[in-house]
Amino acid sequence: MPMTFDEIVHAERGRLLEKLPKGAKVFCSAGCSGGWYFDWIEKHYGPVAIHYGIELFSPKPAGLPRNVVWFQNSVSDMKDVPTGSVDILFSGQNIEHLYFSDIVGFFKEASRVVKAGGHICIDSPNRLVTQEVGYTQPQHVLELSQDDVVRLLEAAGFKITAIDGIWSSKFNGQAVSDITEVTSDHASRIRDGRSDPENAFIWWAVAQKVSDDVTRVEAVADAIATSRFPSFVRNRFRKSLGDIYEIEGTEAVIKLDSGDRGFVFYGPYVPLRAGRYEVSFTVKFLAESGPIKVDVVSQFGAVTHGEALIQAVAGGSWHTEKIVIDVADYTEGVETRLYSDGASALVRFGTQILRQ
Repeated sequence: MPMTFDEIVHAERGRLLEKLPKGAKVFCSAGCSGGWYFDWIEKHYGPVAIHYGIELFSPKPAGLPRNVVWFQNSVSDMKDVPTGSVDILFSGQNIEHLYFSDIVGFFKEASRVVKAGGHICIDSPNRLVTQEVGYTQPQHVLELSQDDVVRLLEAAGFKITAIDGIWSSKFNGQAVSDITEVTSDHASRIRDGRSDPENAFIWWAVAQKVSDDVTRVEAVADAIATSRFPSFVRNRFRKSLGDIYEIEGTEAVIKLDSGDRGFVFYGPYVPLRAGRYEVSFTVKFLAESGPIKVDVVSQFGAVTHGEALIQAVAGGSWHTEKIVIDVADYTEGVETRLYSDGASALVRFGTQILRQ
């Protein structure tokens, strides 16, 4: 029976675990869940004396192996892990779930817990590829590129020793439209992904600790967030109605006719932690016409966090409609939507979500 996309990715991650430096006595997993996870690490890396499991949100599984020490810590504050105690720190498919302050905390903590000469291994979806093919995960805050993680690791005092890729985004030299599609010759995409991480769906980075200096971590993380986050979020919006009227800088303006009815755009399917947020939509009516409805939802529209109806004003200027929402708990897949009910208008594609 042919392997599925998920099976191929999981198998490749296992093979790359086998390549990590041998001889670790203390292995630390930043983010883990279920007893299967520790069995998977041992199967592919080998047995270790101590395996620290760092997990804040999932409950401690029953029946863990005897060498596992479970710490209910955040990966940005691994307070129960002794300084300089870890031979290998593994962050598997976790960093894309972190907010900016947590990214800073994680790399600083990585420097603290990994012993001199020890190693860190991180893997994550490649933002350059996921943006190109339109692959989105509602749980991801910000995906990084290979260059992004190299900069962060170096700022945290690590030297890159290996970078591999998992699952090429190209087949027969051509970009694929569906990254999850398993083509007939999937072996070539595995091989090409390994040798060309910049064009792979997942990058896999291994680095060795060479310094305790973490003074640059915050500045580097801030620079990456400032330059990468807006385009990452913007890429997660989808247009379903209207025509592109013009491009202003990096923003598109959509023109709606009075006969248009339906969702104009929706997205970005981002996770929000508890707090108050201001969501901004920008519109300009061209004539007296039908209204525009905007809302903020989650669970694909099943839960409404806020909404507003914008009535048409003939010959009006640009208007920004702001919706303030209160998010009680961590919420995944938050979506903002703009609906035209026969509006003759221009609208800026996408929204701005700011924490208050």
